[in-house]
Amino acid sequence: MDDDPLMHHASMAMLALVFLGAFAGTSSQATAEEVPKTPTQTATAFPMPTSTPSPTASPTPTITQTPTPTAIEIIPLWTLVTCNESHLVTYDTWMTGHPIYSEGAATFYAPYLMEGTASYRGLDLTGYVDGVSLMSPSDIGKEVWIKHEGIWEGPFLSVDTAQQNHMCQAIQTRGEVVEVGYKTAHRWGMTDWPKVHEWKVHVEVSLVPPEQLDIDIVNFPEWWSERAELLP
Repeated sequence: MDDDPLMHHASMAMLALVFLGAFAGTSSQATAEEVPKTPTQTATAFPMPTSTPSPTASPTPTITQTPTPTAIEIIPLWTLVTCNESHLVTYDTWMTGHPIYSEGAATFYAPYLMEGTASYRGLDLTGYVDGVSLMSPSDIGKEVWIKHEGIWEGPFLSVDTAQQNHMCQAIQTRGEVVEVGYKTAHRWGMTDWPKVHEWKVHVEVSLVPPEQLDIDIVNFPEWWSERAELLP
């Protein structure tokens, strides 16, 4: 019996579809095998160039000039008519020792001040008439004889000195040669504390026993003023 033509065409159509599907799969596989995959690129790290730092220039040293010391002007005392506490004598002037035999004015200390000064300096007044103050520190510890109203007394012991800023005024302005203790001033009639009869009296001063004197006397304020120098 003859086949149904519709069934024949359907069968043929089915075979064609199967054939085409097989061909397409084969073609797709071949294409996939023929086309190589592009490899994924791996990023390569390149070292960054290191810049060499420029050397830092050293600063040019500044040369500091040493200032030229200013010379201290020394003022000869004899150029002044008078002086006061603002006039400071040089150290060398302050340390100039007393002449052997001189004359000038004597003033006095308050009660017990001379004794206290001697004790402070560790000086013993035992065996001395009294303590006195000559004008220079270099004279502390020296024995002194004093002539008052024609009579020599001594020995005294020098236990104090004029201050550097008082020296010029004491000698050049007031004419002092020595300061005595209160008990000596009282014995001479200068004071009956608190009453003062005389602030200063004229005396002669010797650094050796009077019998050993063989030189002329000098006026102490004049002698000192010729040698003294002041700081400006």
